[in-house]
Amino acid sequence: MRIIGIDYGRARIGIAKSDPMGIIASPLPTIKAGKNHKESIQKILSCTDDPIEAFVVGLPLHMSGRESEMSKEAREFAKLLEEISGKKVHLVDERLTSTLVEKEMGRAGVNRKKRAQQVDALSAVVILQNYLESYS
Repeated sequence: MRIIGIDYGRARIGIAKSDPMGIIASPLPTIKAGKNHKESIQKILSCTDDPIEAFVVGLPLHMSGRESEMSKEAREFAKLLEEISGKKVHLVDERLTSTLVEKEMGRAGVNRKKRAQQVDALSAVVILQNYLESYS
């Protein structure tokens, strides 16, 4: 059983999956968000043939910890994902995830265009890996 990590966005959705033992997160291809949450969820559910145990969705909070408009949207997305999939959905704080990924990719010499293509999937990896390390 795999756990799927999601970096939710209005334009793109980064996705990662755990190994069967729930130790390591790996990126899956980033998907273009659908016209609505249901369409996006169907795309996510079709990303893997592996049995899914649960989902982890990044919750974008302000640095103060307060919720933002995107936080509310991510919560709505997570609730619908749980209803449609029938699997547990965990929300985790994703503050600074994209910033961390961007910095590390810059240090590794990845050009801006390549970073833009990979930041969502790698953010999903960081979200999922943090969850796996917190709950193992």
